[in-house]
Amino acid sequence: MLQFVGKASLDETAAFHALLARRLAERGRCYVLIDLGGLTGIGADSRRFIGEWNREHKITAGAAFGASFTVRVMVTLLLNTIKLMSSNPPEIFIARDEAEARRWLAAQQAARSHGEA
Repeated sequence: MLQFVGKASLDETAAFHALLARRLAERGRCYVLIDLGGLTGIGADSRRFIGEWNREHKITAGAAFGASFTVRVMVTLLLNTIKLMSSNPPEIFIARDEAEARRWLAAQQAARSHGEA
């Protein structure tokens, strides 16, 4: 689980996405649980980086929780931009709380595992 505190800098954003890319390369899939409770903002350079990263990479599924109204709006706008820019955007869910986020991710994993059997 990733937990943001403060404003997401470009260096932190790039480091996190490098971990995602490594996980994707190693396992071919990547599920992400993100606590946005401490996030206060995402700089323009970080938003641009995230958009560009998603053109080349795709996490399997991600769920976020704990976001303030302002952060939920910002993240929703970023996700909508990614959907417009990507031919195969990631499946991302903004949950009310951690339990709901974990249930959604577990359902995503089960559905994908069931499809491979």
